[in-house]
Amino acid sequence: MASRQRTRGRRRARPTVALPPGFKSLSKAKQIRYLQALWDRIAERAAQVPVPRSHLSLAKERLAAFRRDSSPRKYVIRAVVFQEGEWLCAQCLEYDLMVQARNLKQLSRALQKILVGHIAIRRRHNQQPFRDLPRAPEKYWAMYRRSRLELPAPIFKVGALRSRGIVVAPPQVRIATASAA
Repeated sequence: MASRQRTRGRRRARPTVALPPGFKSLSKAKQIRYLQALWDRIAERAAQVPVPRSHLSLAKERLAAFRRDSSPRKYVIRAVVFQEGEWLCAQCLEYDLMVQARNLKQLSRALQKILVGHIAIRRRHNQQPFRDLPRAPEKYWAMYRRSRLELPAPIFKVGALRSRGIVVAPPQVRIATASAA
């Protein structure tokens, strides 16, 4: 009992936020969906969210440290798959790269080719892969966030990218909902 009291004494007081009426009576699943919808609403207007100077300076410090680091680079690729007419499309999120194909097997191969090709060309010219590629437009990020159907990693394997200090993890690929595309 005494140890429990000591633990409680060390906890920080959390800021109190008024919950919307009826929130506590919702199931945990509905509470989570509510919070996800609230987060999506905020994310739609991300440019309007103020960023404290301390966060910006910390981000700059971390970016500088990352660029100085010579250890192997590990890239995580997230992509959203959707259909446009007869074509399946895979849009990478962190880097604005997109591929199209007639079926999922061809789409997986096309995604692997574009990633391997990009890295090979950049390495040949002594450039950091993905360094100056912009993020995908927000519309694709929103499609990815709304999707809950993730494709298994073996479908989108990128095994050929473990060389010369570059590691690309298997892409995290989600299928967009029909209304999102």
